[in-house]
Amino acid sequence: GLARAAVGITSIFKPIRGLVSGSDEDLAYRLTLAGFRKAEHVEIFAATKMLLPVAAIVAGSFFGDNMIAAILVGVVLGFIAPDVVLTKLISRRQGGIRRALPDALDLLVICMEAGLGIDQAMARVCEEIRMTSPALACSRISRDDDTFSASRNRVVSKRTVGNVAIVRASGA
Repeated sequence: GLARAAVGITSIFKPIRGLVSGSDEDLAYRLTLAGFRKAEHVEIFAATKMLLPVAAIVAGSFFGDNMIAAILVGVVLGFIAPDVVLTKLISRRQGGIRRALPDALDLLVICMEAGLGIDQAMARVCEEIRMTSPALACSRISRDDDTFSASRNRVVSKRTVGNVAIVRASGA
């Protein structure tokens, strides 16, 4: 689909790709900060950054008297706009994480104090925070992952600790 077309476009303009979009590692890092983790997102962004100035030239050619000015303004905006949008997406995502982090930490402390292990507490926090802050929702952690599945021994040990707490509370 779109990623395949982007690879085709960027391969045609391979010599100027580095000039237009910078290094792929830096671009991948910035896209990851904005929440785009797939490798194909780098290709799509690079293709967009190369095609927007071309589209601006085509659109600017329809202006009659101010054709040169429209083409120049369009090319500059077409070249700068993807970076501006990416920077805005990064700051929006980081702001959302900053706003949700105190609540997530409070919930993590509550879960840990309630007797959950760190793995179950993290899974619970990820589950609870998903609706309010998708950026902080641990989307890369799967529920089937061995790291976040409780073993039988932990369940038994939690029951034992709970029973001891009940016995102590009853005064026996």
